Amino acid sequence: MGAAVGVFGIVNLKSVGKADTFLYENNTGPKTFEMYVGELAAHKEKIAMAEGISRSTVMLVRSTTLFTLIALGLASFASILLGLLLSRSIARPLGQAVDIAGAIAGGDLRSEVDKSYIARRDETWTLAQALSGMVASLRNVVVSFISSSNSVSSGSLEISSTA
Repeated sequence: MGAAVGVFGIVNLKSVGKADTFLYENNTGPKTFEMYVGELAAHKEKIAMAEGISRSTVMLVRSTTLFTLIALGLASFASILLGLLLSRSIARPLGQAVDIAGAIAGGDLRSEVDKSYIARRDETWTLAQALSGMVASLRNVVVSFISSSNSVSSGSLEISSTA
């Protein structure tokens, strides 16, 4: 046999007259050139299969990333929309309460709280109830004051007419 050449223990039998045969010394014994070609073809198939798996994995990652971005965008849009609706449901009743309080401060007791705010069962309902109660009490005070002043006026007229 010939001498071993290279790190992998490949033996070149060219020197002994067998130009087409190479030996690879491992547990399976000597291999022919055709065996190496067969192994190379098997490795090429494995490489092609790995490349296909790699391409499908890249496509899966891209589609997952796209789905995640779309879901994130929809969730952001829904959150913004919900925030706007929630802020409007709070700001409108408070705005009306401020308008009514301003009218009362200006002496106008004709202001009424919108019935839709009185029908709610939350903090704006409590505020609407309080404003309605305040307006009703102030109206009673004014009516009582007017009634008392009318009584005093009519009593004063009686006293002045008898004197």
